[in-house]
Amino acid sequence: MHKIEERLAALRQAHRLLKPGGLIFASFITRYAGFRDAAVHGYSFVLDDPPYSRKLLVTGVHDNGIGFADAYYVHPDEVLPLAENAGFTTLRLMGCEGILAGHEEYVNSLTGADHAFWLEINYHMALEPSLLGASDHLLYIGRKDNKGLNVAIEGPLLNQASICIPLLRLLPDWFGLETSILNYQQEIEHLPTFLAKIDDRVVGFLSLKQHTTCSAEILVMAVHSDVQRGGVGRALVKAAETYAHSLGVEYMQVKTLGSSNPDPGYAKTRAFYDALDYCPLEELKQIWDESNPCLILVKRL
Repeated sequence: MHKIEERLAALRQAHRLLKPGGLIFASFITRYAGFRDAAVHGYSFVLDDPPYSRKLLVTGVHDNGIGFADAYYVHPDEVLPLAENAGFTTLRLMGCEGILAGHEEYVNSLTGADHAFWLEINYHMALEPSLLGASDHLLYIGRKDNKGLNVAIEGPLLNQASICIPLLRLLPDWFGLETSILNYQQEIEHLPTFLAKIDDRVVGFLSLKQHTTCSAEILVMAVHSDVQRGGVGRALVKAAETYAHSLGVEYMQVKTLGSSNPDPGYAKTRAFYDALDYCPLEELKQIWDESNPCLILVKRL
């Protein structure tokens, strides 16, 4: 994609396809990669056509089919404006090779602590903006934010099982057991429940169960797959925490599948609560069963 319009169109299409909160990982070849490679290995294409080499250094466009792939080679300063113009919020821009591009033979020969230390310091240098051009490749990480997604939280409400249970059945990777769904149905009907709505459509809910005067549990929470990672779950938890705190609750807890079961869906659940400062307290196999270890997470309000 030699033209900026083409590169921008590709990123805008990626932005369109991502869910709110979704991440993009985009790699770029830097303007200087081919020249560095030629200098290290003695390739002749730079000296074979000096005017063309000068043009490539200025424009980034390689289109003569000689030396390396026809492509656009980006200047590091172009990446953030390009991605942000496509609608992304920048999380990170880094050099993939750090300062070791073309010079990694010695470091790769190391082992153990020596190799690990070199990787550590090279990683830090890979994040240094002034050294981005020293890498052959750049990695851009961005997020599609929740712009335009108007999430309204209602609650606490009682008698919401008829609204919440259909949502559980849409999420079989988390709520695949009918017996569990029926148990939730009985509980939700009598528990304070928060609903997340977008344009009057219920896209998520959370039911809170208070165990003692100082502790409460997020008994069950579900967010429609269309809007996951879009801030809906975070808004529900915040609403529940605010309500619990108003009742004098000091500690929140939530139970989820422990890490000794490698289920990928619940790995995301644990990462979600970790981001909200819920700490793993204990994993117990007596609460559910051996194949479904229960991890208890807690947070002090």
